[in-house]
This record gives sequence, structure tokens and C-alpha cells, in this order.
Amino acid sequence: MRKSLPVTILSLALLAGCGWFGGGGSAVDKGTSLNPLLPADYEPPAPDRRNPLAHIDTIDVVDVPGGKVFTVTATASVQGSYNISFQAPQGSAAAPEGSGVIRYLMLADVAAYTKGAVVGTAQSREVTAAFRLSNIELAGISRVEVVGVQNVLSVSP
Repeated sequence: MRKSLPVTILSLALLAGCGWFGGGGSAVDKGTSLNPLLPADYEPPAPDRRNPLAHIDTIDVVDVPGGKVFTVTATASVQGSYNISFQAPQGSAAAPEGSGVIRYLMLADVAAYTKGAVVGTAQSREVTAAFRLSNIELAGISRVEVVGVQNVLSVSP
């Protein structure tokens, strides 16, 4: 009994592992073409519809522990700009390898007015936003550029 019990358990484990007791086969679900790892109610993100700001006015650099903060003041083409961000220009990296230049495009959403966009004065269209770069990101960088529609402003970190 002592010798037969371990042999029986071992043989049952081997048979169960190889599919002897009616193992299932794989089947491909041809009903959907979605990624099975995504939830059923997944919707891809909406395309970014923000526009570049018209004119970059100033860039201020402030040292902070572990890096630098770049504060950019710009003038939009119309009033009501919000949700400002800095992105790499379309189809490129922010810092192409070995160039020593980080380049950002300053983008903003524009409020939708029912009677058309309000231009107003330059002061009423002025916006300010900031971004931070760590010392690691700034290693080997000699210039940071911010791009608007009408101009490009650069600063040395």
C-alpha cells in the first residue's frame, strides 16, 4: 500500500497534465476584431484638436531641486484659450538624438463662442503655462525651444 499510493498519485498527475481526461482544444473567436485585453466598453481617445498659440512672448527659467521650471508666456490669436500643453512637433521627438535642442509646440484649446471668436486686446489673450525638466532630461541639452505659429523662442537652460 505504501509503494502503490505514491505511484498511483504520480500517474494520475501525469495523465491529467497531458490531457488524457478530455483536454480542451483552442478555439479562435472570429466574431470580434478587437484586442481581447481591452474592456468591452473601450473607446479610443479622441484626436487632439488643440491649436498652436500665435506668438511666444517670454520664457523664464527657474532652478528647482532636481531640475528647472520653464515658464512660458504667449499670446493667443483669440480670447478664451485654455488647457495649454507642450508637445513635441508632429512626427518627431522633443529632443532628436544628438541635436542638443529640446523643441516643444505650445498648444491650447479655444473656447467655442456662439457668435464667433472674440479677438480683444493682446493683454486679454495672454496666457502663461510652465513645464519642468529634470537634470537627467537636461543632460546634453544646450537649448530649449518653444514654437508658436509666428515665432520660435529659445533659451539656454
